[in-house]
Amino acid sequence: MCQTEPLDQISDERLFEIRHILPVMDSEISPLDVMCAERFPGAVKVNIPGIEATYICTTNWSDTESKELAVDMSALSLDTDSRYVVCGFYSGIYMTDVGPYDIVNTGNVNPHASEIIKVQRITDKPIIVASDNNYTMGGECLKLAVENEELIIEIPNLLPVEINYKVLLPEGFVYKGRNLADVRIQCKSSDIRTLSYRIMLEKR
Repeated sequence: MCQTEPLDQISDERLFEIRHILPVMDSEISPLDVMCAERFPGAVKVNIPGIEATYICTTNWSDTESKELAVDMSALSLDTDSRYVVCGFYSGIYMTDVGPYDIVNTGNVNPHASEIIKVQRITDKPIIVASDNNYTMGGECLKLAVENEELIIEIPNLLPVEINYKVLLPEGFVYKGRNLADVRIQCKSSDIRTLSYRIMLEKR
């Protein structure tokens, strides 16, 4: 979206793309390939204060060729005694039980396209592994927890859009026989600032 475009002529579909960066969050960015032979850096590591995840943002600057995206976990300075979830925002690919020294293939990036990878340590908390909302894949959540055999998600009500999440449940809980919960939240134009969603779980 260009700043000079008349806002009343921009389709809702394009206008609501802004939801990927709302709410705006502070970030700490460090390039991962400043010494490479490419003209522009192709990958940066992003840490966001208060969010228990590391992000890798990569861009394929080629005009003609797709780029295979492989994440070298050893380059991220992770806790070596933990296991991790790795997921891609655009691809929707996610992998669980990833080790701190593994190299993970997360698919191909088309010419002049980008991908955002989230790496998060597996704990006793639920983890969003796929989302069509904020680029952080869960950083916008005001609450994401399992309490009394319920999955609870609370998010700010910012735009009248439908939001879809895939939530990996902590060990010991299942949703309809699976350890992955599909959550669909319909945001609405209203004075309600926070939307709360609850889904019943079963103990395994």
